[in-house]
Amino acid sequence: MRPAAAAALAAVGAACATLPLPPGRICATAHEARALDTDCACYVAVREGEAIDWRVRACPPSPAPEPTPSAGPAASPPPSPSPSPSASPSASPAAAPTPRPAATPATCPPVACFGVEVLQFMDAGFHTLPVQRQGDVYVGGQVGGYVVLDSTPDFGRCGPRFRCNSELNEACGGRACEDPRGPRWRPVAGPAMPEACAQNPGDCRPGVLARGYQLRARLPRAGTYTWEVCSAGFVDGEGVAVPGDGCGRVTFRAR
Repeated sequence: MRPAAAAALAAVGAACATLPLPPGRICATAHEARALDTDCACYVAVREGEAIDWRVRACPPSPAPEPTPSAGPAASPPPSPSPSPSASPSASPAAAPTPRPAATPATCPPVACFGVEVLQFMDAGFHTLPVQRQGDVYVGGQVGGYVVLDSTPDFGRCGPRFRCNSELNEACGGRACEDPRGPRWRPVAGPAMPEACAQNPGDCRPGVLARGYQLRARLPRAGTYTWEVCSAGFVDGEGVAVPGDGCGRVTFRAR
């Protein structure tokens, strides 16, 4: 251990010795520090052999036991105590530090699949229409109106728990694994939608299927449409290639 760490440990031990704590009384928990002194509420955080933080936490005093009344004649009232000098205020116990996060992984898990949904149906005047489902098919689209599709990649495995965005990033350990450019879309079945365009990031340019996490398109004819979205050469927020070639499909109907 480095001299700085040894000095910090000695300081913690000296501080613990001054606390009026019963043996084995601990207020801190083991996960709050790298090392824990089990004789009192003290701990020291050590990283790479060097002490980086230490705290002393006093335990709340145990309540004094209720006095047991004794039989016999009533005792005379005790004399009034003389005022004693004020005790100097003791320092407030230091708050426990926030646990340090684990190191961010150097790579991302592979893209396993995409969750895809109809985010919005609109009429020709861009007024929102109700979105309903019949099994796996979204219904409610209106001919001459618009549909907006939305996608979210899953990493490592499929499911909402394996997303790596600003709302949830447990699967990627905090690394920004979503491609800032977005995925690619392609039609699979149904009438052609020549005005389909990708957006988010960027604005929709009718007829341009660039990358984007959303797809907006005009519904030119009644029928059932199926579209697919795939990672197609994902890179993460640092420009590092993300493995896997995950895809997802969505089916919707217009009438």
